Amino acid sequence: MRIAVTTGYAHWGAWDPSFFFDPDAQGMVAGGETAMVMLSLQLAKRGHTVFVFYDTAKPVHYRGVDFLPRSYGPELITQLHFDVLISFEDLQPISMNHTADLTVVPFQNNTTCIGALDYSIDHYQAVSQWHVNTLIASDPTFRPESRSKWVVFPNGVDLARYAHTPKERHPFRIIHSSSPDRGLHHLLRMWTDIKKAVPQAELLIFYELQRWFESADTIPGSTIKPRADAVRALVAQHEGNGVQVMGAVNQWRLAQEQMAASLLIYPCDPVQPTEGFGITVLEGLAAGTPVVTTDADAFPELWAGVTRQLPLPVENKEDSWVRAIHYLLTNKAEWRMYSERGRKHAKQYSWDVVGKGYEKWIKEALAAKRGLVVTA
Repeated sequence: MRIAVTTGYAHWGAWDPSFFFDPDAQGMVAGGETAMVMLSLQLAKRGHTVFVFYDTAKPVHYRGVDFLPRSYGPELITQLHFDVLISFEDLQPISMNHTADLTVVPFQNNTTCIGALDYSIDHYQAVSQWHVNTLIASDPTFRPESRSKWVVFPNGVDLARYAHTPKERHPFRIIHSSSPDRGLHHLLRMWTDIKKAVPQAELLIFYELQRWFESADTIPGSTIKPRADAVRALVAQHEGNGVQVMGAVNQWRLAQEQMAASLLIYPCDPVQPTEGFGITVLEGLAAGTPVVTTDADAFPELWAGVTRQLPLPVENKEDSWVRAIHYLLTNKAEWRMYSERGRKHAKQYSWDVVGKGYEKWIKEALAAKRGLVVTA
């Protein structure tokens, strides 16, 4: 198959695809870009010709995929024949006079407005059933008869990043490595009580906070501004009392830090429907680091039984969080149970497993569009 992959993602700027495999790479890239690159590489690995149109640092042929500037997309998509057009949250290519036989629009975010372009889209791709339901509910233009177009394919994790464990785990280290607007203020608010219960506790925060602060400060009517103000004040209050802001790091460094910690605490409390999957949770499981989180969004569907989930709201229930953290940091048997269960569960989300199923589905969907039958 010849496959074109386009994207609406641009927040983290230009990067080279080797970023995902370079332990010394600088900066960070979000889950949407990661899924786009990893699924593209999986399709190329299985013998297909794949072009990815994104604002890469430079045009490059990498691991079987041609990564080209986004500006190349319109001309090539309309002049070359592609069997499949996969457009990650980017509806513009769907409206072009493209030549693809099969069109797929994957989503990572939680809102959309498809409108009349629905007639030109063969399939929509979500990362959980909660995600499907949320996207449909967000779009007043969505046609009920198009519900059958949806397919669920989860995100994945590169288990190679978790193959080489650090020399030691810090027995009282807690890590937070998700977007701060989703509940970091809760964790910082209860930090004084956590330190009383576990005096040796330390918290490492991995995120580019300053960039987030600036975004929250400049967006008019931002719903996250109060949370940004709270995080800013609480970080200043607790730095020097076991809290360290580590900034943005690449995925390999983050994996090492996740494996060096003893708990991943994620009091997920989005201001709007947000967590259709939960890459941070999956990374914690792959690291063998027990995860304490909430029952927000898709988490009960995906992570019940392999994480310690406490019900929302977090407010006025901080005591239960402190008790759960204290218990897992001091009870070795319980800690080991969650660690082993998480590692085992994460294996079914390796990119090789996800990619194998994805390629099979693409081939079957293309054959069905052409009126053919796929034989194993």
